[in-house]
Amino acid sequence: MGTSNHQEPLNFAPHSELSQTSTTKKRDRGSIYITADHESASLKLEDDIDEALRALKESQELEYRMAEQKLYAHKDFLLSLYQLLDRERAELARPTSAPSGDPDAVTLGNVLSTVNQIRHEEIKLRQMMQVSKGFGRTSRMCLKNHFGLQIDE
Repeated sequence: MGTSNHQEPLNFAPHSELSQTSTTKKRDRGSIYITADHESASLKLEDDIDEALRALKESQELEYRMAEQKLYAHKDFLLSLYQLLDRERAELARPTSAPSGDPDAVTLGNVLSTVNQIRHEEIKLRQMMQVSKGFGRTSRMCLKNHFGLQIDE
């Protein structure tokens, strides 16, 4: 009984692919094989897993750098608004030469406008910080409005 211990992998690909694969003995990454050589299969799976994890890490690093840049830029913008508010308040506190001693209406309007803008920008920053959950768990609107990302469904 001259049977060999060597077994060809069983290929569960469609019949048209089966004849091509068995003659060329090339493995298609999308095909499923059952093989007696579990060490080789294990190494291939380990390589595939390592590649998937490397790609995941790379994509997360890119997302992290984008979030870091956008969040710190917005924090700096918010800080500049606070500095503007300090200057406007100082101007408002200066004694005026107006007969009634009332603060300048334009300066008061500027202060109120800056306060409203600071409130708006703080809300925006809090929304942007939702990325701490990961880009995949952050709302599409947040990603679009604050990070310029258009996510396909």
